[in-house]
Amino acid sequence: MNMLDVCYTPLDVPAPPEYDINEIKQWCEENFKVSKMYRNVLQNNGADSSAVIGLDNYPWDMTIPYFNLTNVGPGWVGNFDKKFPELSDYFFNVYGLDKNDVGVITFLPMKKDYTGYGFWHRDPDPTGLRLYLEFEGFGDDKLFLKKTRVPYDKDNPPIVTAPVSEEEHKYVLQEEEHECKILKPNQAFYLNNFRSVHATWTDKKSIGKTRIAVLIVGKKHNGYHFAKSFNDLIVKSAEKYKDYAILWDG
Repeated sequence: MNMLDVCYTPLDVPAPPEYDINEIKQWCEENFKVSKMYRNVLQNNGADSSAVIGLDNYPWDMTIPYFNLTNVGPGWVGNFDKKFPELSDYFFNVYGLDKNDVGVITFLPMKKDYTGYGFWHRDPDPTGLRLYLEFEGFGDDKLFLKKTRVPYDKDNPPIVTAPVSEEEHKYVLQEEEHECKILKPNQAFYLNNFRSVHATWTDKKSIGKTRIAVLIVGKKHNGYHFAKSFNDLIVKSAEKYKDYAILWDG
């Protein structure tokens, strides 16, 4: 088994340092507009789905604390590293990454009044490193996944970033929806962006509850390189959390 055989698994990594989730939420609100210029760069590179589906249909108030794509970006945005120094270090250290490996760290706070399905999509990065800073309603709210019909690899991912078309659902994806079971509200996890797509579900009784996902996105020029370095982490995590992991098995 290798990491491409794993569609989803919690990751067996150290827990994050303590942080005040209300301070994180406040930082996101204060820096939402500041992040817009960096989102425009992502949109131009096909890495921000909100431009495709429209902000009204977009489940998240995307905010960017770290932006360091080639020749663009200041690194940390809005003094996030000054306000949350231990958490800033954790985003890199938890996966053994060098800051030069990472192009963007994205926060996805769920919109306060959003309910129902998000949209089916694959994320644009090859590595699939994810975190929840908070998933207050994970008993009611869900993260769903669909497997591809064919075991694609990094040379031939079939899905556009978002949204997945009806034709892709019919011919590229298996019909069954799998729930990505969550271990705890601030869990690190892996999502396979070659052999699966995913979508969120938010229950009406979860309105007002906090849900903030984090994407750690590698730079295009070396994203595949450092993906190989945590293959063992993903495989061993899937073996440890076998009751939670979702494997591609045809």
